[in-house]
Amino acid sequence: DPAMADAHMNLGMALLKLGDLPAGLSEFEWRWQTRQFTPFMPPHPRWDGSPLPGKTLLVHTEQGAGDAIQFVRFVQQARPRVGKVLLIAPDSLSALFATAAGVDEIRGAGAIAEQAFDVHIPLLSLPMVLGATLQTIPAQTPYLSVPPDRQVNVLRMGDGRPTTGGKSPLRVGIAWAGSPTQGNDRNRSARLADFAPLFEVPGIEWHSLQVGEKSDDLDSSFIIPHSSFIKDWADTAAIVSQLDLVISVDTGVVHLAGALGVPAWVLLCYAPDWRWLLERADSPWYPSARLFRQPRPKDWASVVAEAAAALRALAAR
Repeated sequence: DPAMADAHMNLGMALLKLGDLPAGLSEFEWRWQTRQFTPFMPPHPRWDGSPLPGKTLLVHTEQGAGDAIQFVRFVQQARPRVGKVLLIAPDSLSALFATAAGVDEIRGAGAIAEQAFDVHIPLLSLPMVLGATLQTIPAQTPYLSVPPDRQVNVLRMGDGRPTTGGKSPLRVGIAWAGSPTQGNDRNRSARLADFAPLFEVPGIEWHSLQVGEKSDDLDSSFIIPHSSFIKDWADTAAIVSQLDLVISVDTGVVHLAGALGVPAWVLLCYAPDWRWLLERADSPWYPSARLFRQPRPKDWASVVAEAAAALRALAAR
């Protein structure tokens, strides 16, 4: 069936995982014809990337927070082609995205007057109309920053495990689970207990970036919790910006760390999302990211052991 939308969307993700952005993004456009997505359908034309001086482009976020953080970088490339960019984003991302270059105005989801914009496009469609390839991904970081009103020191020194030799501890943030509503969450999320080998490494001050119900798993006296402080992604950014390293499964936290230019170690399941490509240990999306991949399904022990060895070497420097 040449019009089977789900097959086209899956083909798109397969091509993207192989690194073919032009073909993959084109096929991925079929997502709007699947039952998984509800398209935004105003009477305005959809933007095709053509220059429209003096016109307002509405860009709306889609999918999860990690997707939005990853792709908001393309707004800066779109901005010179139009007169204004109006970004529609959830409240949890609004303060953070106000720091993104190229964004003139941010509004939350809801009714919007027809005269407020001239053309529109979904956020994850921007790289397609801008002609992005794996080699031309705008990977300069940071492309997001902590809003000025969130510039507070939320870290408590001395609460982590003691160090040896008088060295200052490495401040390391962790997140072990993503949103349970994500389609592959049963594979991409771990348990806090799976991270235990990491906590045996000396010289680390641990900070939990976990939010939601999984933050209740935290019962350790040496991991500093921050869930009560975190109300939105700008709060998380305020913490992450003060860390030396983030170690996390594939969730929005690693995208945020990468967007801020903070070193991030991503613990990936055996068949991870397309954006992490295949085999490689680095990412063209985030220069500060290092990827640790499961050698077999459900094998968190191997990937955490590899990360723990790397962390031990880092802490010993």
